[in-house]
Amino acid sequence: MVENRCLKIVLIRHGKPMIDDLEKITGSQLAEWVQRYNHAPIDPSCHPPLPLLTTVSSIRCIVTSPLRRSVESAKVLAPELNHHVLFEAREAELPTPRFVKIKMSARTWCALSRLAWFIGWSAQTESLAQANVRAGIVVQKLEALSRQEGSILLLGHGIMNSLIAQRLRAQGWKSLQVSGNGYWKFSEYTLYDQ
Repeated sequence: MVENRCLKIVLIRHGKPMIDDLEKITGSQLAEWVQRYNHAPIDPSCHPPLPLLTTVSSIRCIVTSPLRRSVESAKVLAPELNHHVLFEAREAELPTPRFVKIKMSARTWCALSRLAWFIGWSAQTESLAQANVRAGIVVQKLEALSRQEGSILLLGHGIMNSLIAQRLRAQGWKSLQVSGNGYWKFSEYTLYDQ
């Protein structure tokens, strides 16, 4: 009798970018702020938690989004491992209210724009439905890699990781653990390969 192999996928949100999310901006400045966020290095003083480091020690393959914060986070977690860049794993796009001149913190604008995105406003950016399709593509690629490598991790982003996790659970992957709720948050999923 052949024993089933246990596959593991770990989804991790990147480390904290070095950018002031309390900066006061207008809605029309949000797109420019998001570009700066996407190009910001990660904060070296915001260390990954010990449980994450323990989990990473057994991983053989790292996948990242193409965004700087994900690539740099992979280098912090496992500098000795090569990583694969998966373009589809980038964060879900954020719509911006281009003509609103009210000033609020970038954090508030991001939260309001994301909330509006979840209820259907995409303002010429990727919609929730399109992001879900992309999450499905990511899951297919992660499953294929896990069958090759056994255990892999994806250094991705908060919203996209949530969409990917929903797809994994729908396809029979079991959630082992979720740790944290901000930067460096991670969750583990397993599946017995037949």
